[in-house]
Amino acid sequence: MRDKFVELALLGVTAGGAGAAIVILINLGFKSEDVFAFSGALIGAAGTVAGAAWVTDRTATKEQRKEQSLIRADLATLLDASETALNRYPNDTAWTDEWRSSIYALGDIASGTARFLDEVIGHARTLDFSQRETIKDARKEIGYFVGFYDDVFNNEEDLNPMDEREWPGMIKGMVTATGTALGTLKIR
Repeated sequence: MRDKFVELALLGVTAGGAGAAIVILINLGFKSEDVFAFSGALIGAAGTVAGAAWVTDRTATKEQRKEQSLIRADLATLLDASETALNRYPNDTAWTDEWRSSIYALGDIASGTARFLDEVIGHARTLDFSQRETIKDARKEIGYFVGFYDDVFNNEEDLNPMDEREWPGMIKGMVTATGTALGTLKIR
């Protein structure tokens, strides 16, 4: 909002200055036709530049919205699946079918999000430094989870699904980092 106010104030000062300059030049004895022709050309050129700047800003804003909404959608899907898995975690019983299906779904979503974030980190054009860093942190936490998931389910050895790493801690780390990354993605 403040930027718009500054733009409008500068526009008002510029228009007032241009009007005053026209009056001064005519009062100094310049031909009014020449002054108006020059002023018209100057105002036309300024309008062209301002219009081009406006179109460029609108295009950049549209691109930012599109890119960041894709990132937000992917991270939100992962966050929802993570919270679902945490809610289904069996604290005092053996693994339930409900828990197992939610952890399988979370593993698939997390590995897909990890690949997506690799592309985002390498190729996203509208992210600022803090957004890029929080996405890198989220990618790191997702990588820890995916590594643990692969160790448990995609390993030829028959490993105990519980080792020094534990499911709730791994998922909570991913939820925290993903939530932080989502919080930094602001669409203007």
